[in-house]
Amino acid sequence: MSQKSSLAWKIIDKKTLINHFLSVYQYSIKIRLFSGDWSTPFTRIMAKSPQAVVVIPFDPSTNEVVMVEQFRIGALNDTEHSPWLLEFVAGGIYTGEDAASSASRELQEETGLDAKQLIPIYSYYSSPGLHNEKIHLFCAVVDSTKTHDFCGIAADNEDIKTHRINLSDAIEMAKSGQLNNGAAIIGTQWLALNAESLNR
Repeated sequence: MSQKSSLAWKIIDKKTLINHFLSVYQYSIKIRLFSGDWSTPFTRIMAKSPQAVVVIPFDPSTNEVVMVEQFRIGALNDTEHSPWLLEFVAGGIYTGEDAASSASRELQEETGLDAKQLIPIYSYYSSPGLHNEKIHLFCAVVDSTKTHDFCGIAADNEDIKTHRINLSDAIEMAKSGQLNNGAAIIGTQWLALNAESLNR
């Protein structure tokens, strides 16, 4: 499998377009082609934000996942679905915070739950064609009966409703397209493959 080194690209110019929580940069760049030649310079836009966590709250004793429903601006113009999405717990990693601490904090803020066990799964880029965001995925073993109905940080305009969903139903929702965001689909598929091992 080809994995090129950092010597295989050159940044010619970089401009800041937006400088905020989410920053946006315009790059002029050239890369070493698979042929060995250098490309002509081309332009790419990259959004930059802090790394983030996604947490899959799962209760092996009830075979339930806990999902959160909230408004998402990116889905505002979706004509087939509502911009209120069913998701797993997620949020940015604060400065000075490690991924596991962030996962535990976000779990408490968005569901009211504490993890009996926090299992790191893997890390992945959410949309590397445009965004540098790296997601650290965890599974949290929880007692779903202690889920709070409504959660979120009011100062951050978070208005979250929680849902306890049988895993088999969540898997069917992923298959049918009712789950329409990447982390929810990835997390549900991971549970479909690994939930039995969590019951042992």
